[in-house]
This record gives sequence, structure tokens and C-alpha cells, in this order.
Amino acid sequence: MSLLADTVGFTKMTAIVALMNPLVCLAAFLPHRKNWNRSLGRSLILGMGIGVFAGFFLVSAMEEGLARRVFGAFLICIALAEYLLSRGGGEGLPAWSGLPCGLLGGAFGGAFNIGGPPLVAYCYARPWTKTETVATIQVAFLVGAFLRVVLMGRAGHLSGELVRVSVLLSIPTIAAIWLGSRFLGRVNRDVLRLLAFSVVLVLGLKYLLAG
Repeated sequence: MSLLADTVGFTKMTAIVALMNPLVCLAAFLPHRKNWNRSLGRSLILGMGIGVFAGFFLVSAMEEGLARRVFGAFLICIALAEYLLSRGGGEGLPAWSGLPCGLLGGAFGGAFNIGGPPLVAYCYARPWTKTETVATIQVAFLVGAFLRVVLMGRAGHLSGELVRVSVLLSIPTIAAIWLGSRFLGRVNRDVLRLLAFSVVLVLGLKYLLAG
């Protein structure tokens, strides 16, 4: 996406990514739709929806660099808490953390399109199957992505040209997601969980240090 920002500018890049997200999330969800348990992740999805509205309307009142550093600090805390709790024999992030993780992810997703890590962290801390985890994450992403597009459209940030570019760019991304879903069953869940929280920690450090 950094190459895209260099080509079209940061503002247009943000709009293109926002338009791509619903298509990409839907494509990622469809292979696992039969494994979506509607009773899982409801507080997370609710928090995501509320958080997107809050983040979108509050972003103008925040300095972006500071907000990214605060977000990075939260991500580091999430990753370290999960590591320490799971090492101690606990369940990791508690079930009640779904709503706070959803609110945090939604707020930063609505503001800066960087809301994924708290959702991924929460879902991979649950004792769900791999396919249930992926399906729940994608439903939460889809809800947030759809709401953000609606808000951006009402604010006049979208255009027909951006929609066409987004659709074209979504095609190779969706193809890569389809290939990845074919190999999901071959990957150990504990390995995926460790990888997910390692990515959360790395992203947290990136946002904290670079802003």
C-alpha cells in the first residue's frame, strides 16, 4: 500500500483501501461461511460497529501521529498480556474483552484503516477452530468495512474513478486469499496463534516508534 500511496497520494489511497475492504473481506469469508457460528464474537462485532462511527467522527480532533503511537502501545499490551496469560495456564485474553477489542479496532479502523490487530488478537485467544476463527474475524472486518464506506460516501470522499480502481485492485488480492484458504487446513492452530500475536506485537512496535 505504500507504493499505492506514492502513486495516487495518501488521501486517495485511503479511499481505495476502504472501498477494497468489503470485497476482500467478503471473498475471505465465503470459503468459511459454513463454519461461522453466529453465537461467537457477537460482542466483538458490536464493538466494531460502534467503534467505526466513533473513530470516523473523532479523527479530525486527533493528531494522527500521536493516535498511532497510542494505538501501538495498546497493541503491545494486548500481545504481551496474551503471552503472559497463556504462559500462566490461563485462557489468554478473557471473553469479556471482546467488546473493548471491538471498540478499539473499530475506532482506529474508522479513523485510519488500521483496526485489524485487536480483532485478530481477541479471536485467536478464543478456543475456537481455525475456520470458526477466520470466519468470525472476516464478519467483524466486513461490518466495519461496510460502515466505513457508507460514512466516507456520505462525507463525499468517494468517486466513480476510485470505485473502478478499487475493483481492479481487488481481483489479485481476492485470488491470493482464495489460494491461502486452500492451505489453511494444513497449518497448526497453535502456530497460527503464535504468528498472529507476533504480528500484533511487531505492528504495535511499528506504530509506537514510527507513528
